[in-house]
Amino acid sequence: MKKITLLTTIIGFIILIAFCTSCTRTKPLSEIPTFNISNDSLQLTLNSIITAEHINICGYEKKSLSSTTIFLQIDILNGNNIPSGNNEQQVLSKKIASFFKHALKNQNAYAEYRIKYAKKLKDNSLVTLNSYQSFKFKSDEL
Repeated sequence: MKKITLLTTIIGFIILIAFCTSCTRTKPLSEIPTFNISNDSLQLTLNSIITAEHINICGYEKKSLSSTTIFLQIDILNGNNIPSGNNEQQVLSKKIASFFKHALKNQNAYAEYRIKYAKKLKDNSLVTLNSYQSFKFKSDEL
């Protein structure tokens, strides 16, 4: 009976360790991104790339036991004239990511830039569109 209890405890401990080592946590950064251009200039230039009902920008930290990644996420709500093709969406997303990287005061603050497209439905629930994708770019690609 003691062998079974000991074996069960050891197996439970191994499962717990495996679970904890595979965990990844993502949390928003407390610092707000700061830009080297005015808000008006930022808005004007961004509107020449894409127009949307709302654009949210937030820095995040993604942490696992083996690594930490700091990334800037740009959520585009009800974007206008977003291309339907995956390649065209990727080109647009890279242009948006590059714009934000070069507008930042500290262009080395983020290792990745992520662009997400979302559609707000009439009942105010938020749904990521199946026809749109999320794109991520390493900072050195921009």
